[in-house]
Amino acid sequence: MRSVTEADQAIGQRIRAARRRQGLSLATLAEAVAVTSPQMEKYEGGANPITAARLARVAEHLAVSADDLLGLRATDPSGPILSDAARALAEAFDRLPEGQLKEGVYRLVLAAAADIAPEGRERH
Repeated sequence: MRSVTEADQAIGQRIRAARRRQGLSLATLAEAVAVTSPQMEKYEGGANPITAARLARVAEHLAVSADDLLGLRATDPSGPILSDAARALAEAFDRLPEGQLKEGVYRLVLAAAADIAPEGRERH
């Protein structure tokens, strides 16, 4: 068995952060990917390396990409991990030419989000 690396620990931190953002308990995620809670705790703590197949199941259940959990995209383990849909929307928005259309789309999305934003959330 290979030894645990800093990369294993970083992956575990990203899994834990994504799980918490989803509001899932460790036990719920463990059950969803067919491992015990103690084993999932070891993955998240970086004590055990996670296999690629299991990482793919974890990413699928957390609705994030395996790239995000592996740290292949520039993400902070404590920061948000964008869904594929959010990333695609941001990339499409970046392709719009500067001007009234882009500003209009920006304001529309912010207004729509403000209508469903939780109480106390800052509106931009």
